[in-house]
Amino acid sequence: MPFQEQTRNVEDITTSNAVNQFVFSLLYLLSFIGLLSKRHLIIRFLKTEKFLSLLLLWSFLSVFWSDFPFVSLKRWIQIFGTSVIFLSALLHFRSDDEALRYFKVILMAYIPLTFLAILLIPGAIQWEFPALRGLAPHKNMLGQVSLVSLIVWSFAAKVPSLRKKIAALLFWGLSFVLLVGSKSTTSILTAGGLLLLGGLWYTGEIFLRPTVGRTLSSVVLLLFLVILFSIAYVGSDIVASLFHFFGKDMTLTGRIDLWAAVFEETKKHLLFGCGFGGFWIADSPAMDTILEEFVWLPNQSHLGYLDILNETGVVGISLLALMMVSYFKNLLNFEGTHFWKWFVIAALIANISESTLFRPNELTGELLILSYLALYVQAIRSKGGFP
Repeated sequence: MPFQEQTRNVEDITTSNAVNQFVFSLLYLLSFIGLLSKRHLIIRFLKTEKFLSLLLLWSFLSVFWSDFPFVSLKRWIQIFGTSVIFLSALLHFRSDDEALRYFKVILMAYIPLTFLAILLIPGAIQWEFPALRGLAPHKNMLGQVSLVSLIVWSFAAKVPSLRKKIAALLFWGLSFVLLVGSKSTTSILTAGGLLLLGGLWYTGEIFLRPTVGRTLSSVVLLLFLVILFSIAYVGSDIVASLFHFFGKDMTLTGRIDLWAAVFEETKKHLLFGCGFGGFWIADSPAMDTILEEFVWLPNQSHLGYLDILNETGVVGISLLALMMVSYFKNLLNFEGTHFWKWFVIAALIANISESTLFRPNELTGELLILSYLALYVQAIRSKGGFP
């Protein structure tokens, strides 16, 4: 719910919500029933997609060695149920564009209401920064919503209709204002990364590929990125100035120290993990150690890949890596456009300093699942599928 006070004590941390439990349980059930009429497509999907299914299976198995099996099972059901909802919806949509229309309808209501809340309700601002949070529970979530909104309206602005283009650009501008106002460093830097990659993608598609071919153009763009990151690495003063501009230091406001502390715990169960969703629990002995050092009450490591490694081990992080490699390989071979790839890329960038991968109620992480599934649903609907 919006406008809630920030949690300041461990005993105030809540892990359940009766309304959410009822609503989402009903959605999981209805979506599962909806899949029964698509059995033939489900079989084709399972034959085409492998690694998300294996990762979900491994995450379920990890429940059995979790120190908090009930919590792990509950969180696994949330992620598995989310996947079922997305798959059922995608299989019933006539096309991906239909899904995009729902996004636009929601955002056309959400964005004006957010501005209205900011203007009228003091709780819509986190005064300690200060930063905007609007209807979101915290500023980083508003940053995620604004980032997703920018991606949606960037794509929507490509329509030939002048009226729709103007409307898309208007909402793009409002989304940009909210993104900057949220002061969410992760979302702002992710947006910058997407802008850079989008520019390189456009350059490769329009200029390089028709001239030198796909392979050489990919090598040129990859070389450009290597040079860019090398300059950033050598010019550490430039990076420090960039962090300072966003109000951060070179430790990413304590994130690097947190990563080190969490990795020390991870090494205790490196191969198989401590159990899906079984670490960031207030009653956990490991959390007592973490919270003694980090009094700002972190509920994630702020590095999504480290949380996956911690909870599902080397096996889980390997399956995630294979899942992403397979996705981008199939994306390159896919005949047709796939707008949803930008949500995947955004989530992968954002999880360098936030943990949203396979975590319930984290927008960019859940949209990664939706976007991943969308590619495979597109493939099984087409005659050729993936080469």
